[in-house]
Amino acid sequence: MLRRSLSAFAFIACYLLSAQPAHAQEPKDQRTKPPAVEKWTKNLRSGLRYSFIVQRAPFPLMAHVLHLKFPQEGIRMESLVGGDTVLAANGGPSRETVSSIAARTKAYAAINGDYFGTDGDILGFHIFDGELVSEPFPTRAICVWNEREVRFDKPSWSADLVSPTGQSHHIDGVNRALGGSEIIVVTPRGGKAVSKNPAYFFVFESSQSLRASGETPLLFKHVLTDQTEYPLKAGQLVVMANERTAGPLLENLQQNTEWKVISKLEGGADYTNAKWAVAGGPTLLSSGRQVVAVGAERFQQDFVNSRHPRTGIGITPDGEILFVVVDGRSSLSAGLSLSEFASLFRELGCTDAINLDGGGSSTLYVAGSVLNRPSDGTERRVGNALLLFLPELPSAITDFKVVTSSPTVAVGGNVTLVLTRADGTVVPNESVLWICEGRNAWIDQAGLLRGIAPGKVSIRAVTESGESRLELEVVKSN
Repeated sequence: MLRRSLSAFAFIACYLLSAQPAHAQEPKDQRTKPPAVEKWTKNLRSGLRYSFIVQRAPFPLMAHVLHLKFPQEGIRMESLVGGDTVLAANGGPSRETVSSIAARTKAYAAINGDYFGTDGDILGFHIFDGELVSEPFPTRAICVWNEREVRFDKPSWSADLVSPTGQSHHIDGVNRALGGSEIIVVTPRGGKAVSKNPAYFFVFESSQSLRASGETPLLFKHVLTDQTEYPLKAGQLVVMANERTAGPLLENLQQNTEWKVISKLEGGADYTNAKWAVAGGPTLLSSGRQVVAVGAERFQQDFVNSRHPRTGIGITPDGEILFVVVDGRSSLSAGLSLSEFASLFRELGCTDAINLDGGGSSTLYVAGSVLNRPSDGTERRVGNALLLFLPELPSAITDFKVVTSSPTVAVGGNVTLVLTRADGTVVPNESVLWICEGRNAWIDQAGLLRGIAPGKVSIRAVTESGESRLELEVVKSN
């Protein structure tokens, strides 16, 4: 059954890539049966395109693709944890929606990143501007980059806390709760040191952030006993240990002595120059081959074989980066299995691709709005996000207006929208990004709005030189 499904999907995907966008100024006849697959591609900025794919058979699917030429002057990719810290100092989770992270940092586009715990703990690798925020999950795929290149890898990590006498103490993790006989390092980016049971908290000062690869110098200040929580201040680093693991650290302990953390990352990337990283898994494509590394990366079969919303990153042979978000768990889009997701990346021209967190976390934010339809009905707060920053454009001076034949659309019906300039001329549809805010309707990139449920929706028509907004109402059909 799976083989038949994949064959059908591969056929649809091939057709999909050759489909031509419709014209917004040509209203569709509601009696005409829509094609099985439609695809529209919009040039958002130089080197950045957006594709919207709608498949109706053999199963419903909506897929969103950002195509980024990388590297490109003026465009930055960064990774950021929700709330700026892994754990919130006030005791609550530090998770944050993708749109909130993007809006407060003024990012142009963003997608959700890695898996996370309920407390906001990122469950895999995260580097922020060269700083190690979360250690890799063993054997799972990561995306790491600097200003020049993007790489996929499965690095191995090790770290030691080295005393003034040269004694090494193995570090088990970074910016997560202490559990059992471990040694955990917490930085200001971690937010707060937390132990499940009373533990020793060794407080250090450091003028540098914790390096992802290399040495970080520390100055020991004091030790706290029987602690379960400690909010960090800027310039601090805390080492947590229980009764057993703290013993060697307490030997010959003196204030204002110099210690260091030595962190090592080994893999296929140059981690001495790594600036940013997010993780996820499993690997979907490697050197053009579909691999879907499930067992090796420790994922359950149901997560792999069932159709769910998905988020992933792919790379083409010419270095273009693709960010793909697939909607799911609805009548409009069933989602994809991981094998189907890998097939989509390959049909889109990628030779390498990895999966990121999906399900209700899957989110694509562009130009101030969420473009996809998160399966929870609203955005889920996530542990981290991957952000794109573009140069600011000059202030828009063009007056635009969204024009429609009706201020309402019936449930199950549709209405065509066009964007016009002040003189009434129609803006070519290939220059317009159509965004529907609200779940009572959805709009394709031809400007055709479909009613789903009674209620109000807000439509944004965005161009490089300006935008216009129109409020419409979805009404019950007669």
